Amino acid sequence: MSKPTEKEQLYSRQLYLWDQSGQNKIESSHVCLLNANSVGTEILKNLVLPGLAKYTLVDGKKVTKRDTGNNFYVKTSDIGKSRAKVTSNYLQIHNKFVQGNFLEKESAELIEENIEFFEQFDMIIASRLPEDAVLKLSKKCWEKDIPLVIVRTNGLIGYLRIMKKEHCVIDRKEEEVHEDLRMNAPFEELIEHCNSIKMEELDDDLYGHVPYLVILVKLMEQWKKDHEGKPPKTREEKKKFKDIIYNMRRSDEANFSEAYLNAWKAWNSYMIPDNIDEIFDDKNIEVTKESTPFWLVGAALKDFVANEGKGTLPVVGTIPDMTADTKSFITLQKIYQKKAEKDAICIHEKVKKMLEKFDRNPEEVPLKYVKFYCKNMMQVWFTRYPNIEQEFDPKTSKIKSLESEFANESNNHIFYLVFRAVEAFNKEHGYYPGESNEKVESDYLLLKKEAVKICELYKLNPEIMTDKYLKGFCRFGHSELHNVSAFMGGITAQEVIKLITEQRQPMSNTFIYNAVNATTTTFKI
Repeated sequence: MSKPTEKEQLYSRQLYLWDQSGQNKIESSHVCLLNANSVGTEILKNLVLPGLAKYTLVDGKKVTKRDTGNNFYVKTSDIGKSRAKVTSNYLQIHNKFVQGNFLEKESAELIEENIEFFEQFDMIIASRLPEDAVLKLSKKCWEKDIPLVIVRTNGLIGYLRIMKKEHCVIDRKEEEVHEDLRMNAPFEELIEHCNSIKMEELDDDLYGHVPYLVILVKLMEQWKKDHEGKPPKTREEKKKFKDIIYNMRRSDEANFSEAYLNAWKAWNSYMIPDNIDEIFDDKNIEVTKESTPFWLVGAALKDFVANEGKGTLPVVGTIPDMTADTKSFITLQKIYQKKAEKDAICIHEKVKKMLEKFDRNPEEVPLKYVKFYCKNMMQVWFTRYPNIEQEFDPKTSKIKSLESEFANESNNHIFYLVFRAVEAFNKEHGYYPGESNEKVESDYLLLKKEAVKICELYKLNPEIMTDKYLKGFCRFGHSELHNVSAFMGGITAQEVIKLITEQRQPMSNTFIYNAVNATTTTFKI
């Protein structure tokens, strides 16, 4: 056995989180960070460590004394130097396998002068970017289908917003085990196997090692023959079914105890899970020449259910541990595995025909992808993040629908509006409220005017913007606290990794961190 390479040793632990397929996606991604401030460098640190292919850091500022108090990636000896260059050099110390690039340019100016620059990236993270620049950048990202993550911190409050046209996940890494045993809707091969086992002819040892799954399939098939093809429905019928199991015991066999405890699985009706129903009902299930592999397989699944599956999905192919002798268990396991293989091949053939219909390479979606999709059907999921322009436009925004949440002081929704008011203040006055200690009180009055304008724009009651929130942000003075930056940096990097690896379910779509009372709130807007 060959010795692991230095890179393999470096990344070995994280493969338990997102396996090699996720690592490959991380190692092929190019991420752009706008602004090397405290939260920005914390985010990038958490992406450099797991092995991002490369990053480009855009920042036109020089290191200031204030930076040395909130940013771990600058030193007092760096004051006056390029913040982009200094922070990039320190960040690269964490991982020599990551290619670091930096551009000494104000992010807002770059967006205004050369928006096409951003088309090269797989992901863009905008840290404390002015609102006008966010809107212009979001328009380009939406047009080019580039995920955009907006991050803000102000004193003890953090804000995160994800924007992506569509995000599809096959493996959500859920801990809950979803069984697909088909005892109430057994496939032909399973029925044949169960019928081949003559339990009355078995000696006591073999009788006590018949898998409970086989016992329940045999009993359910017999029950249906005796009850016009119907499984137990009433409480009395279910009790009678379980009594049959109990009375079949020759002694105190563990397999019959398992059958008794799992009897409900045999009479439960087969149902297509909700996550698959959502896929089948979505507009993208009508495939086109531009359809992604996710939707091509989804369409093939729907066709399979309507035809070969006779109302059922492909078999997942796994069975749980149960009392059985080795031969019986492996035989049963192989029956499920072979059926899963057969179904996946059927789905793959359907996908190939779709690709050929659109003059695309029939091998574009490999069988391996289809098998993985079918194996994880219970976890397959998709979402769509609304456009930020849509969020800001009063005609299309859903902000009004959250008015009761904004008024509820037990959650953190209101800080979204306060951040909006603070950005409007900056646009109007050219600085952030409270940046000067001498102007905190006067800035509060000006900020209140902007807050009222925001409420009027979205037809909200201005009274929800209470003085304690507005005065609090003026006292914050647009400061960066490292503990808040570190927390937001970790959360943001975690969500970015979910988006890159297409594993686990990312938040949707707005996140607020309140370090005053150590609470977080996630909501759609």
